[in-house]
Amino acid sequence: MSQLFKNNATTSLAAAVGAADLTFTVVTGEGALFPNPGTGEHFFVTLENSTGTKEIVRVVSRAADVFSIDPTPGLGRAQETTWGGGTGSSFSAGDIVELRLTAGFIEHLSEGSIVYIIDGGGTDITTGLKGFIEAPFNGSITSVRLFADVAGSIVIDIWKDTYANYDPTVSQVGDSIVSLTPPTLASAFKSQDTTLDGWTTQFSKGDIFYFNVNSAATVTRVTISMGVNRY
Repeated sequence: MSQLFKNNATTSLAAAVGAADLTFTVVTGEGALFPNPGTGEHFFVTLENSTGTKEIVRVVSRAADVFSIDPTPGLGRAQETTWGGGTGSSFSAGDIVELRLTAGFIEHLSEGSIVYIIDGGGTDITTGLKGFIEAPFNGSITSVRLFADVAGSIVIDIWKDTYANYDPTVSQVGDSIVSLTPPTLASAFKSQDTTLDGWTTQFSKGDIFYFNVNSAATVTRVTISMGVNRY
């Protein structure tokens, strides 16, 4: 779902909102200060009362000054502050309604992936060094997934070195980041590792990742997707 934003969107409640309510109404004419979500779109607003109680809610539609909160359990009321959803709070007429940049949105911006494809050109992938890719930012690796075109087996070592040391003619085995748990397919289409036991996970902008096939059988094309967090 696409998240919408609008500058300086702030108003107040025109009527009280109960802890389980899925709609609320704001001051007449001020609903237009906020986005108008279409299919698959939403925005977050913070409700805040005079004692400082705050609740983030996901709004999925707006009809003039009437806002509708996502009815899906865990996705509508009490977002982020009780992450995953939870029991809402009660608010009174005159309490603040404001579209704010939330920590959850910023955290999602830090998530990404570094992807590399090894293609055998229609034949089985062979062993050896297959290519390189540059890290576009500072970060850390959080997971690795493999996706193959056919069920097969492959073991891939990943090496990392600085730009200054980059040399494709020199073996980088000593710069392996995968320890004893390299990305592996075992007669399968896909695999996932979120533990990364023993891996060197941190990297710097400009570092070069090398992808070396230790062994392979049957697979003719495989995608390596490293989940990362940007710093």
